[in-house]
Amino acid sequence: MTLARACSVLGLLVLAALLAGCTSQDGGTPSPTASPTSSVFVLDHATPSSTATREPVVETVELTHTAWLIDLASGDVHTIHEDPDAVIWRAEWSGDTARIYSNLASEGVAFTRDGDEAEVAPVPHACEQVDDHVVIDGVEYPEIGHCYLFSPSGRYVPYSVDADEYQDPRGLTLPRWDQWILDLETGGRTMVQAGLVHCGGCDAMFGMSWSPDERYLVVADLAAEERVFLVDLERGTSRVVAHGGQHHERPAWSPNVPGRLLVRSEDGDALLIDDAAGTEEVLPLAWPARFDVSGRYAYSPSGLVPDRRSSDRMPDDRPRTTTVYDIDAREVVAEIEGIPVWSLWSWSDVAAVVATETGFVAAVDGRACRGTVLYTTGDPERCLEGAYHAVPSPDGTQLAVSIPRGPVAMVNGGSMVRYDIGLYDIATDTTRVVAEGALSGGAPPRLRWNDTADALLVAWPTYEGV
Repeated sequence: MTLARACSVLGLLVLAALLAGCTSQDGGTPSPTASPTSSVFVLDHATPSSTATREPVVETVELTHTAWLIDLASGDVHTIHEDPDAVIWRAEWSGDTARIYSNLASEGVAFTRDGDEAEVAPVPHACEQVDDHVVIDGVEYPEIGHCYLFSPSGRYVPYSVDADEYQDPRGLTLPRWDQWILDLETGGRTMVQAGLVHCGGCDAMFGMSWSPDERYLVVADLAAEERVFLVDLERGTSRVVAHGGQHHERPAWSPNVPGRLLVRSEDGDALLIDDAAGTEEVLPLAWPARFDVSGRYAYSPSGLVPDRRSSDRMPDDRPRTTTVYDIDAREVVAEIEGIPVWSLWSWSDVAAVVATETGFVAAVDGRACRGTVLYTTGDPERCLEGAYHAVPSPDGTQLAVSIPRGPVAMVNGGSMVRYDIGLYDIATDTTRVVAEGALSGGAPPRLRWNDTADALLVAWPTYEGV
């Protein structure tokens, strides 16, 4: 199936009807025309001329939380999760094995490429909650209250020890804790930061984050100044590198340079810290900012979070652009009309920018084109109208997209949208629908590529927030 090179008025009418009652991620009223440098496309899966004058057909269905594993080579669509009560909160790949996590399976259920349930690989260290403490590999640890956030290899276990109280300037008394680390290989225990301030009970705080090589740990206050500490386990040091412990302020780790991370500067910009080199540099990027999977590029939606204390979203009448910065060349290499979906920044679950042999590919939600803005190095921006929340493949050759087809009324009230799942081939400018009938709300289904870009996970409906 091809993408027609035209922006059809009828196509816009169809899309407007399909999205009735469903707000796009950007919000607000779109501009009447696309960027002058864009090529505009209409996905022609449904014939616009035959449906533009019809009232949308609203079907009534019961919601079932669903996950598909799609083998893109064979075209087979395997339903690996289907349950009205098991809400999917994460879907991910580990090599050729897919894993689905839900409120009824917190440790995940694994599946092969054929859609069959697979044996779950054992975790490095088995942790069990027993009353008010944990048992790890059969050994009781009375001082550790929860099985929580092991390091990537499973060697280190963070735990907290109650400390004294903190008197807030507003007159509140808040608890404090000391952060400790247990080394399961040596049995050693180390306090890495004292006097962290607790909120007493709060949501949407990131708390702590491990570096990929587990040498470093970021830990933050949950209240008061919300200090963000960078802990170096090898050198035994800890220092304040930022302020702001809310979920969207979670630092971003470089995937390939130890000790390199992005944090929010005091002025709301992206601060690049290279701890091993002893350098810090404020980048020409607004916060939040992320690395691409190669670590060469950092990118940010300009102004998405103008003031962390006042709003998580910018006013709808302000321009939205994504800035891409080449860390090696130390220069801005693109400013793209549109921003990645909010879930990218709150959960860091998928990439919007992917490095290629000739530069990079970026896919963001556009305002002017009612769909996805595609940027490839050296080419004009392209607008894929009607294709939402695009996710580039790891090799940067394809986009997985969600295509809204019509409103759906739910048995228990409310409404959702019926989506098709499509693949867009960047080089050949063609698309094909690989699955039909997913249900979700204003946020389309979650799409996850495997590492070799020949299989796709689709989980729906998508819920946003913390």
